[in-house]
Amino acid sequence: MSTPSTDARVRAREERRERILDAAWPLFSEHGFERVTMAQIAAAAGVSTRTVFNHFPRKDDIVFRHDELVLTMFERSLRERRPGQRISEAVMENALDMIDLDPGYPGEFAQAVHMIAMSPTLQQRRLSMFEAHTRITRDALLEQDPSLERGGLADGLARAMTGFHWSAMEARGAAMARGESPEAVRETAIETIRRGYAILEAGFAAAGL
Repeated sequence: MSTPSTDARVRAREERRERILDAAWPLFSEHGFERVTMAQIAAAAGVSTRTVFNHFPRKDDIVFRHDELVLTMFERSLRERRPGQRISEAVMENALDMIDLDPGYPGEFAQAVHMIAMSPTLQQRRLSMFEAHTRITRDALLEQDPSLERGGLADGLARAMTGFHWSAMEARGAAMARGESPEAVRETAIETIRRGYAILEAGFAAAGL
């Protein structure tokens, strides 16, 4: 059971976190991710450098701050599939769920896509996330059909599913960067994901996946 003092501490921590985020993004936009230091973010947020590290142990955690949530949601969506639901369908539904996960002020998603393209550090972090998604998908495929391990088939199928999802998200970020409305971009993303997975489904369904 929470107490008033506990609730106050939680609110204060959340407020500090938001101040750090509000300070970091304009700095990244103006100077580039690689050039901004944690000390600069702390100064702009009006907190100590130690406080910034307490909330975000690594600078790239600010950009990829939802990694754990995203991976947990993705793994759960595959593990808790409906009876008879194919893995590819579960992956598609997760991709659709992710569309509405992006938090922050308007344009942040597009800004993140641009920053990642310009930063070796963020590109490496993005690759790690891609590999984690691929690994989760591959493990689900192998659990369903161990014979897919032969010739790396499970890995190839997992990369196809994960790759399409990530490509659709990158296209969404590029559209937002061009100034397209969030509503139009969202609708296009939904249509693209549904159409793309319908194409993939034709092959996966034939294989029972």
